[in-house]
Amino acid sequence: MTTTPGIPTTEKEMTTTPGTPTPKKEITTTPGIPTTEKEMTATPGIPTTEKEITATPGIPTTKKEITTTPGIPTTKKEITTTPGIPTTEKEITATPGIPTTEKEITTTPGIPTTEKEMTTTPGIPTTKKEMTTTPGIPTTEKEMTAMPGIPTTVQEMTTTPGIPTTKKEMTTTPGIPTTKKEMTTTPGIPTTEREMTTTPGIPTTVLPQRNECSSYSWLNESSRNQKYSIREYNCDDVLSPGWYRFGGGAGIKIASSCVPEHRCGTYGTGWMNGTHPTVADGNVTRTVCYTWSNDCCYSSNNVEVVNCGQYYVYKLSLPRPGCYYRYCGSDN
Repeated sequence: MTTTPGIPTTEKEMTTTPGTPTPKKEITTTPGIPTTEKEMTATPGIPTTEKEITATPGIPTTKKEITTTPGIPTTKKEITTTPGIPTTEKEITATPGIPTTEKEITTTPGIPTTEKEMTTTPGIPTTKKEMTTTPGIPTTEKEMTAMPGIPTTVQEMTTTPGIPTTKKEMTTTPGIPTTKKEMTTTPGIPTTEREMTTTPGIPTTVLPQRNECSSYSWLNESSRNQKYSIREYNCDDVLSPGWYRFGGGAGIKIASSCVPEHRCGTYGTGWMNGTHPTVADGNVTRTVCYTWSNDCCYSSNNVEVVNCGQYYVYKLSLPRPGCYYRYCGSDN
């Protein structure tokens, strides 16, 4: 031990036993200056542990610990404690070529506990998780996954005993519509799902809570498009009655103006005589006319239509009076 008035006092201690870890301790003390304690334990082939504690009356106490083993992840831990102030625990685990994980927990009596975790790997999406817990208050979990050029996804779930569970998810990609989803679940009560899609310069659409907007079949044959002019004799008598959505080569929706015969791969071309509904209109009934012998509405049948925000779905039945009739699609 070395002592000089006005100069820090340093105490060092090293204990050595063959085949046993060698502990090294060092304490530096200066009046009015934080006291620092350092301890390092080393054994060949065993993880090396370094500990450091800095203490000053009325100032936060900081504890640091680093564990190092060749070929094994390096773990760094840091705890800061101050009476009446939140306790913060940080932990970082790092291994070359393996994801880096950073964890942080902040605790204060009577205040929500916050846990944060971030996992980073080069070339792989970065995941950030955050959970806030308070007795008697809803628990909130947030998760964000981010990677350059890939959609950013933010997920949030709020849970309270006896209260509906709410899950929220938002996906963001530059130049692509932003999608927000929200699902509320309560035991014994119907589950509510909402989805909102936002695009700059385009109206924001809130999807209606309708099963038909997520449970439908596709009509996507290129020959179904009203521009298709090759003479074919397909017939929709093979369709099962139910909800359908147009897509692919067939177009984005059913044709809504008279389609000449011998188009869309059939003789009698089906088109909707009326306008498409808005989201607020809900489920509406429209008439589908079939062109035959230059008559734009030679025969007809009713269909149901729902606006799902970014697309339409149709409840179709078998065309009347039979063949050769077909529902035609349109690109606009």
